[in-house]
Amino acid sequence: MRTVFPTKELREEAVEKYHAIEGGEQTLRNLAAYLAELTGNGTARSETTPKGAQG
Repeated sequence: MRTVFPTKELREEAVEKYHAIEGGEQTLRNLAAYLAELTGNGTARSETTPKGAQG
């Protein structure tokens, strides 16, 4: 997932004010869990971490 901001200051504001990084990580974890359910992988939601994400 990638978001491009016009300035460094706007990026920092999004990170600090809206916790953008944590929100993105949560979104990717939820997507991974959903895809696991669709494919029958059977991985529990709380145990799924997308490739490249820290968790």
